[in-house]
Amino acid sequence: SYADCFDRDSLTKRLEEARESNPIVAEDGHDGKETEGGGKGEEGKEPESTIDVAETARGASGDGQNDAEQSTSSNTSKTTSTTTETKTQSQTQDFDRQTTLQNLRTLKIKDLRTQLSQNNVRWGNIIEKEELVQALCNVMEQKFEASKNFSRSGEIMPGKVTDVDDAVLLRELGWRPSGNARDAPAVDAANTGEKGTPQHAPILLDVYATWCGPCQFLVPQLQSAAEEFGPDVRVMKLDSDKYPGLAGQLKVAGLPTLILFDGGEESRELKRMEGALTKDGIVEFVKK
Repeated sequence: SYADCFDRDSLTKRLEEARESNPIVAEDGHDGKETEGGGKGEEGKEPESTIDVAETARGASGDGQNDAEQSTSSNTSKTTSTTTETKTQSQTQDFDRQTTLQNLRTLKIKDLRTQLSQNNVRWGNIIEKEELVQALCNVMEQKFEASKNFSRSGEIMPGKVTDVDDAVLLRELGWRPSGNARDAPAVDAANTGEKGTPQHAPILLDVYATWCGPCQFLVPQLQSAAEEFGPDVRVMKLDSDKYPGLAGQLKVAGLPTLILFDGGEESRELKRMEGALTKDGIVEFVKK
């Protein structure tokens, strides 16, 4: 009867009886002796055919984990590479109007109106959807052209606050490494555009310290202001503890200090203010 095969004790007993009646025979490759029941051979040595299943499983698991980690690392590298390539293309290629129009035509009228409002474009007298699409596309093209050469270093993005090092800041300012804030030349015909305006967007610099309470209050306020400025202002911040030499050249006496520079080839300081400001205060400081 096999009714008791599901009983653990009975099953164990049957296995032991089967093993005694049919001993496992393995040849010992050294002296021709046989060992029974998987027992120890000469001098108590384990048969060479013995395998540590647990160790093998751990090894397989480890190999699988290493493969997974390598695969993840590879995918991450590919994603980073793709992101970098996309960023480079966006900075060097011309505005793709046809593709933009196709994408905008897939949006709902409500979404088109919302985006136009966000870009301060009046759409009340626009009735047809295609007119909304064309209007929004025109705004996007204007922004693209304005931000195409936004950053000299390629590190600053419109609508973002970038924490810069001394090398990036000096490059954005157009200063030599030995340049001094008080020695920066004024804007003249050599560093302005055809209409007498600076060639680049002005720079708003926040000189801060991580331990400074008012500096921390300023962080979200500055980000909100940067989003409103868009491609009109390059917004960045400098850690005075990491770069005390440059902070000293800038004659920073209190924290936080906001400094506004023009957009000339060699930027000069326009004005500064010490202390924390709200988003509206920052906007007024820059545009006043």
